[in-house]
Amino acid sequence: MTKIALSVDVKTTPGQRDAFVARIKQHGEYCLAHEPGCLEFHVVVPIDETDRVVLFEVYADKAALDAHDSSEHMAAYRRDTASMIAARMRVTGHLA
Repeated sequence: MTKIALSVDVKTTPGQRDAFVARIKQHGEYCLAHEPGCLEFHVVVPIDETDRVVLFEVYADKAALDAHDSSEHMAAYRRDTASMIAARMRVTGHLA
């Protein structure tokens, strides 16, 4: 099986980065504790950009990422953060 990496570059709406970071950290901790296929979940807060957050996640395989994407806690995260996100770019690939 090939590990799958996911990078998500998030532009937050003005004034929402701290709230977004708090929520995504909670989400990441949940994923690591309850999704056996979630191997890593990192939240990067750029020093010089006040409206940007970068996520880096690693999953055991595509099935684990698909299970993550379709989970109820992912749906709740999407609902909770919808107003906090102005734009996002997602890149999925094999971990080399």
